Amino acid sequence: MYTTLLTLALALAQTSTATPTPTLLDRATQARAAAIWTPTAGTTWQMQLYGSVTKLDFPVEVYDIDVLDNLNTGVIAKLHAANKKVVCYFSAGSYENWRTDTKEFGLTGKDDVNIGKPMIGWDGEWWFQTSSTKVRDLMRSRIKKAAAAGCDAIDPDNIDGYDSDDEEPNKTGFNLSLASATEYVKFLAAEAHALGMGMGLKNGLDLIPNVLNDVQFQVQEQCAQFPAKDDSLGSECLYSQPFIKANKPVFHVEYPTGETLSNTIPAAEKKKDCQDPNAKGFSSIMKGLDLMEKIAFCT
Repeated sequence: MYTTLLTLALALAQTSTATPTPTLLDRATQARAAAIWTPTAGTTWQMQLYGSVTKLDFPVEVYDIDVLDNLNTGVIAKLHAANKKVVCYFSAGSYENWRTDTKEFGLTGKDDVNIGKPMIGWDGEWWFQTSSTKVRDLMRSRIKKAAAAGCDAIDPDNIDGYDSDDEEPNKTGFNLSLASATEYVKFLAAEAHALGMGMGLKNGLDLIPNVLNDVQFQVQEQCAQFPAKDDSLGSECLYSQPFIKANKPVFHVEYPTGETLSNTIPAAEKKKDCQDPNAKGFSSIMKGLDLMEKIAFCT
């Protein structure tokens, strides 16, 4: 009797500690995770979101381009042939009235319940209700298009509507919160990762503690222009330093001369934009707000 019980106990112990055999789905998931591009701090970059992307030989490792404008241009394949990584931009938080793919998901105009108030300063754009099933289905579609096009990562913009609602109650029309933005960024990252792509956090400084482990880099605009909450700490670039400590890039852009990048950038402005001690380790460039090809490098 004792021998029988001992044998049974040993068998149960072996069963409970045995490593399960990975399924084909497990192996596929592991392969996608291994394939995700994970750039390191200091990776060089160029960003062009408007105009034809024709100059493919800037001395950088990464191009950030608008995916919807470049699906059928062959640019992504050409950039890969030139040994560049491609980050694919799209707006994840706003309805843009010139995009045609929104109609596929019943998002047809500003009177839609999923479309909120206008984005101040951006003609033709209104805030999205990011918890909406229709909006999320649209984003899944855009992420799938990015993967099919060969993008290495995505750069979903306008995920920080909560910041506008902090400035002015219900400025977006949806009273978006930091908690809802955190969940939305994690949703987008999971969708990208499932298709073997990385993802960057666009601005969203308050989100960094919540999503640092979910994203592979940050795209940070104009942090050198704004002070930290405590003025004595310098610029708000300080808040992006956790990316550098994690050896993840902060793709940092400043707009020193407004709409169009001037051929001559004032020395004081260049120093402010390129030598900010709080931006140490960042991949910093200067552009015009038109986001065309022209670029000035900080190094």
